[in-house]
This record gives sequence, structure tokens and C-alpha cells, in this order.
Amino acid sequence: MGAMKHLALKIYGLIALAIMLCSTAYVVYDLSLIKTERYAESREQAASLAARISRGAPLGEDQLMSVTSVQIIQGENTDTIFSRSEVNRLNQLVRNGDYTFPIPPAGELRITLELLSNTDLLARIRILLLVATGLLLSTGLLLGLVPRKKRTPKPRALTSQLAAEQGCMDLPSGLMARDQLETRLNSELKRAASFDQDLVLAAISSAQASQWSFVELGHRIRSFFLFKDLCFKYNDTTACVILPNIELDEGIRTMRDFLRKLGEDRGAQELNVGLTARNGRLLDAHTLLHEAAAALEKSAGDSDQAIFGFRADPKKYRSVVAEV
Repeated sequence: MGAMKHLALKIYGLIALAIMLCSTAYVVYDLSLIKTERYAESREQAASLAARISRGAPLGEDQLMSVTSVQIIQGENTDTIFSRSEVNRLNQLVRNGDYTFPIPPAGELRITLELLSNTDLLARIRILLLVATGLLLSTGLLLGLVPRKKRTPKPRALTSQLAAEQGCMDLPSGLMARDQLETRLNSELKRAASFDQDLVLAAISSAQASQWSFVELGHRIRSFFLFKDLCFKYNDTTACVILPNIELDEGIRTMRDFLRKLGEDRGAQELNVGLTARNGRLLDAHTLLHEAAAALEKSAGDSDQAIFGFRADPKKYRSVVAEV
């Protein structure tokens, strides 16, 4: 779609350029026709003026009204007997016309008349300005109608080395540092509450996993979950993952997929997962972490259940909070 819009703009640009070139060519052609016609019409005036000069008769303002210059040329010598203004090459090409008459002995009289007036030129320039204005307006209208893709600034990537230097990351495991967990979780809880969204906190422990080191588990967590900055180290054997905008059941399914992915490479039976969710409650990070830790403890105490979810009752929670 973007390529088609780009092609359409290119075609429009070529059409606009062709219109301007055609308009300019028309103006030049129209001026040349007028100049040719007036050159023929003014020849009699130039001949009459040349005859008066040859007889030595005085020249009045009426005879010199449209005369730009009168020159007598004898060989290499040029004698200007009248000049209204400096005759430059541009005026000579565009506005003026030369008439040459022989005078004895072996000389010539050159009379330059103004064939195109300022009115003639301004009328044609006005045509070009109107065409250019129309093209500019149509271009602005076209650009306004073409939808543009909104460019959203990409978030700055936080490299492992920079995050470690800032104390935000546990470098061996690649997880975010423990002291960042509560601050970020509180921030995510406030955001979820303001948009009336749910949020799941998962605690993953390798305390009973002989086949998994915590460092390796940390790298697997970072490679599986989309938001790397929501994966935290909780202690030397436990990691916490914040899952925004999902409910507890979906969080459990996500953790099952995670364990299934690990099981394809190596046994994941000894890993334990405890989950809890905001579930419409207004609570802080400390409470949610306590619930996730309790769920993880339940999972660790039951060899048949690797994943345990704590489902809080919002009404009972609010009544307990109200009593406190």
C-alpha cells in the first residue's frame, strides 16, 4: 500500500511539472506571436522615423514614445543619438525589436522599438502565478488527504551491561535486580487499576530442580517472555515474572506452555510455579508478592502439582481491608 502511495505521488509530481512546463511554453509562444505581429506593424513607424532623421528634421516626444534607442553605425564606430534606457540583452531578446535602414555613405541607421509593454509581460506572468498557485493548493490538499503512518518512538533498549552498571540487572542470570521488583510491580498495579485491567504475578523456583541452575533458568525465562524488563530475580532460587493485562487462568496456561517448552529440552518436573492475580483488587506489591510466595510454597509441597494459582475473592478482600 505504501509503495502504491509513493508511486501515485511521483506520478502527480510529474504531471504537475508537465503542467508548469506547458504553461511556460504557452506564455513564451504567446509573447513571441505578439512580438512578431507588432514587429510587422511597427515597421512603418520605424521607416518614418528613419526618414525624418535622414532629413535632419527634429524629433518630438510623439515620435520617440516607443523608441528605446537610435544609433548610427559607420564601420566599427557606433554613435548613439538617442537612448531612453540602457539596452540590455534580456530586453533585446524579450521586449525590443531592431530595425536597420541604410544611410549613405556605407552606413546604417539602427532604430530599437519597444514591442512588448509591461502590461503584456505582467498579464502572462499572472497566468504562470495562477497555475503555480493552483498546483501548490492541490499539492497541499493531496498531501493532507494521504494518510500518514504514525511513527511512534521506539523505546531505548537497555543493554545488559548498562543495566548492570545502573544496578537494575542481575548480570549472571540476565534478570532484573531484586530491589527493582517492588517498585516496578507497584507501578504496573497502578497502571492496571487505572485501565481496569488484570495482572498476574508468577514466581518460578528451581530450589528442588537438580537439572536446572538458577542462572540457566533466568536465561530461559528471558528468552520465553516478551517483556524482558518484567522478569526479576526474587532470591537465589526464585524468579518473578509480571504478566500484564491477563487473568489468572491465562497466566496458568502461559506457565504450562513455559514448562512444556523447557520439558522439550530437559525435564521440568522439579520446577515449581506459584501464581496470583490482581483480580479487580486495589493492592500493593508487597501483598501480591506474599500471595505468590504462598502459592509457590503450596506448589513445592505437592509433588503432583507443579503449578499452583492463588485465586483471591475481591469481595472478601475488600471487606477485610475495610475492617482493618
